[in-house]
Amino acid sequence: MKTSSIEHVVGNLSDEEKLAILGEKEKLFKRQSNVRLDMDTLSKTMDQLAIIKQVNEATNATRQKYGLEDFDVSEENIHVIRKETWRGTKTDELFIPKTQSIFVKETSRNTRFAVSVFRAMVQFKSYGAVQKTDTGKIAEYRRGFIMWPRSRTEILENDGLKYFQELNDAVVEELTLRYFASQGENPLFKKELEETHQTKASAKELGKQALLDVYDIRRIPKSNDFHLASFTHAAERKALLTNISGSAWKSFFDDAFAGGIIPLDTDNMLDIVFERKAAIFDMFVRPMFTGHLFELSRFIDKTVRSKGNLRKIATPLKFNK
Repeated sequence: MKTSSIEHVVGNLSDEEKLAILGEKEKLFKRQSNVRLDMDTLSKTMDQLAIIKQVNEATNATRQKYGLEDFDVSEENIHVIRKETWRGTKTDELFIPKTQSIFVKETSRNTRFAVSVFRAMVQFKSYGAVQKTDTGKIAEYRRGFIMWPRSRTEILENDGLKYFQELNDAVVEELTLRYFASQGENPLFKKELEETHQTKASAKELGKQALLDVYDIRRIPKSNDFHLASFTHAAERKALLTNISGSAWKSFFDDAFAGGIIPLDTDNMLDIVFERKAAIFDMFVRPMFTGHLFELSRFIDKTVRSKGNLRKIATPLKFNK
């Protein structure tokens, strides 16, 4: 059973030492009062508490789809940070496995809060492992697809080297986008989504392409500027979906030509390909939550008719070679 974001410990450690590390993570997960914060926190609104509950349910449904048990992240593990003291990256959310915490930048918009919580909670509920490195330090080893080298020295000498970051970003953001696309009639978001739809229609000066991934937009009063928020990692998502689409069509025609399993003139051709796209997307989501990469690796090798292809997309540098 998952008792924190960390499920396994790898490295030259005794079973007792591994259990102690997992136990410490479980304590942090259950007792966020022990976490030291250097940013000002805010109380959550009733809407925000309701959103956390709904996102827990949605992400648990994804885990159930892949044969995993529910894993609820308490609202106590989610800290809303006053925007003046926010020290995050370019995003408005951070998931920190070390403290078993999610940090979300202050916002008055339910849509923005929901997207931030969903992104972070998917990572929280994905497969997680830590390792004892060659320097004796306990550090992350796996988070979803992301994988760190076993050598701490190699990590430090290569500017924080890690693998499959782009693939992980693409899958997390695509899951977030698909979740949010189903929330149009949700009372928590309906008014804001209607406002966004109307503003998008009138904000012609921004252009259709600039508004493509925008999910929340407001015109600033007495100004020609806008407050807007967009789904991110567009290039990574496009690469993922392009590969999925290509694999689905290739699979369809391979079967059609192989033995007449599927007639080429079928009226249901698009439906069949659509179903295959969904199944292939599942092949990418499943290992992010289970940690098992073999099935995906085998599928990719079968599709391109060569071996070792999953390793080739571990980093952008290797992917481009």
